[in-house]
Amino acid sequence: MMDVNESNEGMEANSASKPTEQISSEEMCTNNQNAKSDFRTKLKSSVYRRKCLKTLWLGLSFCALGFSVSQRGPAFLDIQIITQTDVESASFFFTAASVGYLIGSLTAGVVYDKLNKSMLLIMSLLGLSFTTIALPWCSPYALMIAIHFICSLFGGSVDTVGNAELVRIWGKEGEMAMQFLHFAFAFGGVISPLITAPFLTPVQEEDSQSIETNTSSLISTTSNGTSNSTGPALPLTTTVHYAFLLSGSLMFLTCVPLIVQWFTDRSEKRRQSREDENAVKQPLPSALFIFVLLTLCFMYFLYSSIEDTFTAFLSTFVVKHLLWSKALGAEITSVFWASFASARFLAIFVVHYISAVRLMFICSTLMVFSQFGFLLSSQFHFTIGVWFCTVFAGISMSSIFPTGFMWMEEDFVRVTGSVASFILVASSSGTMVNPIALGALMQNLTPMSFSYLLSAESVLFWCVLFFLFCLSRLYIRKHYAMSKVTVQEVVAPTIKVDGNTAQDTPDI
Repeated sequence: MMDVNESNEGMEANSASKPTEQISSEEMCTNNQNAKSDFRTKLKSSVYRRKCLKTLWLGLSFCALGFSVSQRGPAFLDIQIITQTDVESASFFFTAASVGYLIGSLTAGVVYDKLNKSMLLIMSLLGLSFTTIALPWCSPYALMIAIHFICSLFGGSVDTVGNAELVRIWGKEGEMAMQFLHFAFAFGGVISPLITAPFLTPVQEEDSQSIETNTSSLISTTSNGTSNSTGPALPLTTTVHYAFLLSGSLMFLTCVPLIVQWFTDRSEKRRQSREDENAVKQPLPSALFIFVLLTLCFMYFLYSSIEDTFTAFLSTFVVKHLLWSKALGAEITSVFWASFASARFLAIFVVHYISAVRLMFICSTLMVFSQFGFLLSSQFHFTIGVWFCTVFAGISMSSIFPTGFMWMEEDFVRVTGSVASFILVASSSGTMVNPIALGALMQNLTPMSFSYLLSAESVLFWCVLFFLFCLSRLYIRKHYAMSKVTVQEVVAPTIKVDGNTAQDTPDI
């Protein structure tokens, strides 16, 4: 009897579990159907479609920006030919670019709430286009420094306006959009070295003419001024200006859809410099807010120091230390950007399953290992290791910048135009300081200073990230409510903002 009862109970349990499993599967199907239905409902709204379209145009703008930024690394040695400078002197071009980026970011943050945002982005892109085309024609040293400054001035404005605009449009719903925006930047960085490489002066020609110049000088000296001595060699020439022409043309083309949208979108209005009345005020006290913002700025200072310096000096490092050709230097730079872009593309989908802070720790830890692996591989001239660690460096750095913005939005401060400006100013400061120090170290000590410096900075970045994590979990979350962003939810032709129905169409 007990066996019969047990079997009956088992049958009842099995029969009870089956409906539960069926219910759970039905719930999953229902949730998927609801998600699809919700997405279709949003697509019917013209406001939501304009958001998606504006995000696409911002992505094209960042693609052009990434193309411009990553082009200067492979073209660095040819810029030296144009200006007839060494590595230490030419490193000030990167410094001037960093100062310009800093001032451009700061200026854009100040005027962001006062000017038409679409026109500000259009004018910045046009300025970036014209100065990029003019850059390789500025052979005087001082003029080359000036054009790097002005070009990056417009680049910093594009960066600030693009990030602030995307956060303003999507709010906390912008995880995928933010990753897409920076994936577009990385994609521009991938194709730029490939397009630039055919126009670079081969390193063999540079070496042969250098030898010829030295031999000519020696013969001229030992022959005591005899008229039969060999004259100086012809100066090196480069066709890199064609690559910059293509780059500037791409930036100009990205302005076209923005200009069309600016003329056709009649609903776009100029916003007031004050925050919307429904926006939630910053809950942190002023002193804590400033401290957190400065620490976040320092974190981005370190990250930009690592990323920009790695891409800018990678080609120069492998040519000078590993004795590779310039074409191979451009290829490894392109490989970095390819892994960088691929990882950012995957991050568009990964952010749904991994929290921002967890993704930050994964990427920063991988960055530390990749930098130390690159150091050891370079030290022992292990070519495969150099390529391998370059790929992992691109993967590790890919999601830090955009994910950091979303982490700020979730745990610390609202990402307004001013906050984005401060972050980008700190980032530009990092790219300004590193080239000065690294250029002098590589010129006067050893090219391996490239790896030593970046490895140390990657460890310091991880420590700052860990400190911010502890500050958020152990103090801020316990004592203060998190900053919340008012997000406009599109459910119909009208828009809900915190339960209130707004009749005006938002500025997209």
